[in-house]
Amino acid sequence: METFGKRLKYIREYKGITQKELAEKVGVSVNSIKGYEADKNKPRSEQMEKIVKILDIKPEFLNPRDYTSRDSITALMYDLVSNYGNIEFYNQGDTIYISIDSEKKTECYEMLKASKQAYEDLKKLGMSIDDYKHWLLNQ
Repeated sequence: METFGKRLKYIREYKGITQKELAEKVGVSVNSIKGYEADKNKPRSEQMEKIVKILDIKPEFLNPRDYTSRDSITALMYDLVSNYGNIEFYNQGDTIYISIDSEKKTECYEMLKASKQAYEDLKKLGMSIDDYKHWLLNQ
């Protein structure tokens, strides 16, 4: 799983911002940015707000979850239900179907469909994982 620091470094470099530039805009030292990217420490909430604004991203991008524990799966479900309303699951053989009862159903479906297609292209066309990440960031 990617860490906060790896994601911060990736998006910073993708946006073409140096550690020094980000540090100046956030109001911290370059060593602080290096520490964030090395996962030695995390920014305070006011610094985090500046970082996501400067990088033009949602805070969730920098806070990945490990979906291997029961608690993290529960948190994911909470987020899905909060954003899309009632969600039901159906199991048929080796396939799990998700039913979303929401006005945002089409939006969610299109996002998931496009993400899956990009992932399939990644495998078929030999795209790098960085190409896939670039595609996700531009959605």
